[in-house]
Amino acid sequence: MTNAKRKRRHFTSDDRCSACLDLVEDVDHVLRQCRITKLIWSILIKPDKLIVFFNLPFSQWLSLNLTQQGEFAKSGVDWDLMFAAVLWNVWRYRNDQVFNNQAEEWGSIITRSKWLAENTTTAANAVRILPERKKKSQLSTYQVEEMGSEYEEAIAALSKLLSEKADLGSVAAAKIKQITADLEAAGSSDADNRIKTGFHHFKTEKFEKNPDLYGALSKGQSPKYMVFACSDSRVCPSHILDFQPGEAFIVRNIASMVPPYDKTKYTGVGAAIEYAVLHLKVENIVVIGHSCCGGIKGLMSIPDDGTTASDFIENWVSICLTARTKVKSEFNELSFQELCEHCEKESVNVSLGNLLTYPFVREALVKKTLVLKGAHYDFVNGKFDLWNLNFQITPTLAI
Repeated sequence: MTNAKRKRRHFTSDDRCSACLDLVEDVDHVLRQCRITKLIWSILIKPDKLIVFFNLPFSQWLSLNLTQQGEFAKSGVDWDLMFAAVLWNVWRYRNDQVFNNQAEEWGSIITRSKWLAENTTTAANAVRILPERKKKSQLSTYQVEEMGSEYEEAIAALSKLLSEKADLGSVAAAKIKQITADLEAAGSSDADNRIKTGFHHFKTEKFEKNPDLYGALSKGQSPKYMVFACSDSRVCPSHILDFQPGEAFIVRNIASMVPPYDKTKYTGVGAAIEYAVLHLKVENIVVIGHSCCGGIKGLMSIPDDGTTASDFIENWVSICLTARTKVKSEFNELSFQELCEHCEKESVNVSLGNLLTYPFVREALVKKTLVLKGAHYDFVNGKFDLWNLNFQITPTLAI
């Protein structure tokens, strides 16, 4: 079966429900379990049938709805017609999402769900759930604005329903309260949704598929590497070096800098080094600089008179002022960008030198239980340089 046929068969996209963004592909979710679809059903079915409705095996649920009209319907609703209308409503929405029919707009599923909550008394009303498709350009300004506030309107409609319909019963009231909460969650910011779907992907694709790994990690960690890396969002060391959970103890900060030993300043970095060396017994400390580093540009831009324009940044990057001085002295004929490229590596060497000021690091080096390495990741050209404490660079690793 081709991918397109499979998607048409299940009314779904490749990776997630296009209505609620959950990472599912089964038809039961599409027609019954999706939080948006639940909104429709929970307002149409009898309060005392809610639990049965949502917990029947899918094949039995579908059979009952198709063959026993009125089994779940509230009074005043032509269930046979309404059931068909809702299925068609959901199918058309899903079909548009799956096959990217974005040129045509006929109102989102939330808008239609809200309408269902308010217009379920006659079979004639039920048919109105199948509106004529219109292009977005044909919609009135009011209609476009209404679509933009559909989440808020749907939540308000449900809240009004709860306050006015005292006869819904405790089960139905609880169900609709849950759906209201789900709607509020569905209408939350894109940032929230990205975090939720990201964790869902991690849990289903990594955590649940590697029980041995995560079971072992629940009992403790014994990483072989401590890594200093930049906070830059483009240079995550776990992605670059394919570290798995438990392999690397990572400290990220502006420009991957390591300050010298000092019990009164930068104690957060000192505590991390002490814990990694004395308690985790890491065997390697790697300091990784990178291309296009904003922290290094800030370092190279500090005026010679030492004046600052920020509360924290210049004070922090001044940790590697000796790298700036050396680069300017040796390559004063180069452009600012080229000076920054040299300083990206030289600042790593300064950090390696600063690591030697920590007594427990020196002791581990003498005992040969620890190795220090410098590195530079060039994400523009896909290259990775690695060198030892003696500053001899190994052959570049090209991606």
